Amino acid sequence: MVRFTPSPPTSWKALHLNEYALPEAITTPGSPSLASDLFWEAMARVSTTIVQYCESRPWADRLMEYANFHVTEGTHMPVDLGWLYDHNPVMVTRWRTFLQAKYRIEEALQKAYGDEALTFGTMQVPREPLRGAVPDVTNMLYWQPTQQNQGLRDYLELQRDLWHKRFRQICAAIEDGVNRRVVSSMMRSNRLCRAGTWARHRGTYYFAEMDQRTVPLGEIDYGTPRNDREFAALTWRNFATTWTRGFNAYLFDIGGGFYDTEARHDIIGRQIEMIKDSLHWPHENMPGIAMIIDDTAVLETNGSGNFLNKAVMWEQKMGIARCGVLQEIRMEK
Repeated sequence: MVRFTPSPPTSWKALHLNEYALPEAITTPGSPSLASDLFWEAMARVSTTIVQYCESRPWADRLMEYANFHVTEGTHMPVDLGWLYDHNPVMVTRWRTFLQAKYRIEEALQKAYGDEALTFGTMQVPREPLRGAVPDVTNMLYWQPTQQNQGLRDYLELQRDLWHKRFRQICAAIEDGVNRRVVSSMMRSNRLCRAGTWARHRGTYYFAEMDQRTVPLGEIDYGTPRNDREFAALTWRNFATTWTRGFNAYLFDIGGGFYDTEARHDIIGRQIEMIKDSLHWPHENMPGIAMIIDDTAVLETNGSGNFLNKAVMWEQKMGIARCGVLQEIRMEK
């Protein structure tokens, strides 16, 4: 699998700063806008060139996938940093075009937003309500009535359409560079796992990176094994989680070296044998009750994502506790 991250050089950014996302209160934009055709067309050309180069090499027949992790591994960084809305003029134009295509006539737009003064030509991208005064944000309901939330709903639908457009654009660019069947992807799939995903992928093979790298905070480091025993405990715990939840994992980065000692070679060898054996284990559906939160649920919220984040993170914590292997969390000076 060839994984590449085509990022614009500093010289391109200096020439095309107006193609970058422009959140509120950000004076030095850092991420290209999803509305920038100029950037994404350049991204597509670079992606095709990278694939063509790889396909020209003697080892090309050993490649099974091209993974384009554009700029920041498929994550739109303004959102990751807590900024939802892009006020770049190119996004504002896309916003107005989207609204006109959706509502057709201004009377319909005005009715949806409850404001008779609105026009397609003057609509601005919404502001960030979650960055208002603390008392206002604290008292804001998570689930919002439709009319009061129409700006968020429409903006998220526009971002969905733009993301799909860019996804298809980059996948087409990869296909333009290869004359055989390969897998192409544009992000880390484990960043998109959410409630409802498993039903869509039933009957297909799913695997995830066992990436447990941690960022040291001063002298504090979480999760990195200090010795072979901890390496075994961490990796067996991770594999147990994947097997009990119906998918598989591959060793990626636990922190430190995977193959530093002979003992780790032996541990990994045994785990590979277990992966092979797991293909023949009996599987059955267990009775239970599920609450499914689909992709459109966010349209009914204030956009914070707090409920979904807490629910998913808590599920992970509880899952780790139930797998039977304890993990020591250290805080040392």
